Amino acid sequence: MIRPGLTFALWLAIAVLVLVNDMIGDTVIADRLLLAVDAPGDWRAALAMARSWTPPELPVSGGDALKLGLKPGPKVGALIETVERWWIDGDFAADRTACLAELERLARTAQ
Repeated sequence: MIRPGLTFALWLAIAVLVLVNDMIGDTVIADRLLLAVDAPGDWRAALAMARSWTPPELPVSGGDALKLGLKPGPKVGALIETVERWWIDGDFAADRTACLAELERLARTAQ
């Protein structure tokens, strides 16, 4: 969930920086936030959140698609990517049951 006072653009920038943090290091997150200090929102809170945030794991996988009777292949990967975009667009709120229902709906329409 996006913290009050943070714009979506700033929150998204923080999320991307956190994802590349392992490759580049903590200083990049701090540097980028300091450069964005003119952006609306509390950058100190954003930095604290970025340092403690763990990206959530998608509650479904290709194995779930195979259990629906789909054959292994690129179609399964494309369906999982579509579910993941839907899940992210919903602010990661959908649980495993909702993600499975969306996967099943997409699988039916793709056949």
